[in-house]
Amino acid sequence: MFVKYWENKKNLVIWKRKPKKIYSFRARKHYWYEDGLINASYNCLDININLGLGDKVAIYYFDKNKKLQFLTYKELLKLVSNCSFYLKERMKNIKKPKIIIYGSASLETSIAMLSCARMGIHFSVIFQDLSYDAVKIRSKLLDANFLISRCIEKKFYEKILKDKIFKKENIILSSFTKLNVLGINSTNFLELKYNKFFKPKFIKGSNDFFTLFTSGSTGHPKGVTHSLAGYLIYNKLTCIKKFGISKHSVIFTASDAGWINGHSYALFGPLSLGASTVILEVPYLILDQQFLKFILKTCKVTILYLPVTLIRLMKTIFTKKIKSKYLKVIGSMGEPLAFSVGKWFAKNFELSNKAIINTYFQTETGGIISSANYKNTSLQVKHGSSGKALNNQLGLFLDKSNNTPEFKIKNPWPGCMSSIINSKEIFDSYYDENNNFKLFDTGYFDKKNNINVTGRIDDVINIRGHRIGSSEFESIILSNNGIKEACAISIDSKLEGSMFVVFLVSKSKKKINKDNIIKSIILNFGNFAVPKNIFQIKELPKTRSGKILRRLLRFIYTNPGQKYTNDLSTILNPNVVSEIKKKVFHEKFRG
Repeated sequence: MFVKYWENKKNLVIWKRKPKKIYSFRARKHYWYEDGLINASYNCLDININLGLGDKVAIYYFDKNKKLQFLTYKELLKLVSNCSFYLKERMKNIKKPKIIIYGSASLETSIAMLSCARMGIHFSVIFQDLSYDAVKIRSKLLDANFLISRCIEKKFYEKILKDKIFKKENIILSSFTKLNVLGINSTNFLELKYNKFFKPKFIKGSNDFFTLFTSGSTGHPKGVTHSLAGYLIYNKLTCIKKFGISKHSVIFTASDAGWINGHSYALFGPLSLGASTVILEVPYLILDQQFLKFILKTCKVTILYLPVTLIRLMKTIFTKKIKSKYLKVIGSMGEPLAFSVGKWFAKNFELSNKAIINTYFQTETGGIISSANYKNTSLQVKHGSSGKALNNQLGLFLDKSNNTPEFKIKNPWPGCMSSIINSKEIFDSYYDENNNFKLFDTGYFDKKNNINVTGRIDDVINIRGHRIGSSEFESIILSNNGIKEACAISIDSKLEGSMFVVFLVSKSKKKINKDNIIKSIILNFGNFAVPKNIFQIKELPKTRSGKILRRLLRFIYTNPGQKYTNDLSTILNPNVVSEIKKKVFHEKFRG
């Protein structure tokens, strides 16, 4: 039945040749819409111009200096066409190109992504702030042979050439400022001139579209690859069903281009529906309340979709409510949304009566698995809940057969990753013995059958027979005044089985009253849940996408003095590691 459902959804996109083969699974790889011919750039640009939307703004872009630029659909298509010609010339000696795009959320990165899509080339976007070693590792895993980069540091390219990661002629320095760096090709994607039109290359629907490397909380980078047609169809469907995106929408997704949200809901999804998207080079700039108000008003934003990390910080900084006559929908992403934080989020934007589109999904799922939808009220889906699954065809359920209940998906869906490029074993680990897809998260269904995610299965602990998720535990702590951020990790205990250790960041530099924290924990859970230790630190270790590095905190606590050997290339601020080590050693071992 699920195959028939997704067969009907093939008409969400425009094909050069419609597929007859809808789905197959062989050699441990998913194949969706295998014999169809399609192009993502054509579906995002050409189609909208043909529908009369050529003069409509496609992308609003704010750079790191808060300067606004915008491109209409006609302008964007012209730039993508020019860039495609330029890339084709530079790659004429490469038989099977695979491109690394090393950049931030920007016009250049967006043009590069859409150009790769237009040319039918497999690409991977890497956060611009990641280290040289991170780029090196990911480039080798992808077996990439071409680099588009915004980095302007000479040492970066010296290392690349020394280590022979890319040939000099296969590197493009894409920067607004033209620089002569070691003789490497430098250009500006906004200034390329070609007096001809680059025709889109229509390729098989099951071909690889892009790869995103997940890291941080999961240890080593793994290359999650999505196929073209399946991803595009699922992405477009979730945009419609969950956000109600149409040609009248303006969505502001404060996400980096190197994150799945930066692909799905900041670029390909909105553009495939003729909407306008707002891109911000430095997402943390919206912590300036006046600047956020300026964005909402100037771009007439109808959908505001933010990382939970930013929402938590906004809660501690913002002093006044923000009212926008255009804003209709607010959403959250990245981590479970605590009820107290969600309640503030809705109240601050004067949308308390509307449900928050608290999206639950992963890089591996390609798009939203579960959330409220734009029609729901807060009475139907409480703030902090992830609403209901996209549809019944997914078969999202809570498997209670193990000690820790785990969310799984029964049926294949086209947004699901087609493979993990660097590890068949890791790919296989996502499937249980019944071929259900494992999400590695736990939680519960509430009385209204809405999904509530309480944390990763390895972040749920059993204390004297009581199972508590880290997200649920942190939510109670965050309800205390003065707490900016909280992270609870589990450690083994001979007497209790397991116990929590808590790391807190205060709203100010004042010392946190730990007794009040303990009282709120006892009141909500009982004496058994009192943490082993509570540490007040300056900053939590996070990836650039906002995920807290819980494994790192657990390692620091349980392995004092030892070096953490897992991948830390995505960490936002490496300096916090040594600071936390000193804090833990001092309080744990010296009292």
